[in-house]
Amino acid sequence: MTKEELLIENERFKYIGFKLISLELTDFTFFGTIKYDFVDNDDVQDKIYTTVIIGPNGTRKSLLFNLIICILKNIHDFKEINPIDSGKYRDGDYHLTYALNNEIYEIKRIEQPHKTNNKFDYVFLRNKKIYDISDFALPITIIGNSITITDKFPFYKGNEFPKFQYLGVKNTPQTSSTKSYIKKTIDFVAKLSNSESFLNGLNLITETFIGEKKNICIFYRTVNTTKFFDGNLTEEKIDTFFIDIEEKYKAREKTPPFKLNNYKSIKNRKTNDLQSSVDYCNNLYYNDELIKIDNSSAKLIKFKLSDKK
Repeated sequence: MTKEELLIENERFKYIGFKLISLELTDFTFFGTIKYDFVDNDDVQDKIYTTVIIGPNGTRKSLLFNLIICILKNIHDFKEINPIDSGKYRDGDYHLTYALNNEIYEIKRIEQPHKTNNKFDYVFLRNKKIYDISDFALPITIIGNSITITDKFPFYKGNEFPKFQYLGVKNTPQTSSTKSYIKKTIDFVAKLSNSESFLNGLNLITETFIGEKKNICIFYRTVNTTKFFDGNLTEEKIDTFFIDIEEKYKAREKTPPFKLNNYKSIKNRKTNDLQSSVDYCNNLYYNDELIKIDNSSAKLIKFKLSDKK
């Protein structure tokens, strides 16, 4: 029996979550001809499946991640009927195989040298059979996380590839900051805290690596505590606070801080978001949820991710 036949019949290749199986490249930009097998013969299926790529500096590990993300974006673009951008990978064939929801998916790019425009043909398969791209499954979320400024993860604008979230230290392809890295990670985790599948996965990770009955918490530190967290906050007080900021920076002919634009954006939406923020700050005070910090007027707000409230 060939390995291709085993892809369907051997359960070690199938997985309820997302699992990379292989990537085959032929005469490909930066890589040449090479085959990556991400599943070993003695792999044991466990609760959480992880693929680890190890190698010396300069062996294209980061570029490999970049390529896999770009291929997954190709699938997204086909599903959304968007133009297919090969980016920097303009030459060669690829064949990516992965498991998701106990199905085996494959995408093949085949170069056609005789073509001048749209020089690639694409083939989509599920369980070795040609499959309709509109129903092709992708992971719920793809995360690029790195603490190095030389990472090769791509940057996408707006909704260009909404499934991909970059959580590295870079603000742009050219600039980076640790503060930005922490903020993006915290914001992303908080955003998903209402997702049942995210919480289930988080609980599995917590039990596996930290221990049972342990929790992951996010702590926020308050600013302008005496203005916003005394239990008497109103929309009018917030309006006055930001009007003063705008007038101060206008008088100095300086660019105002981002929080002013954020405030204006909330006001222009004409929703209850501002009043909801007021109620939240006041409730923190009256429910005694503000944690005292020694020798500081600031307070801590504890957010337990497993708490669905």
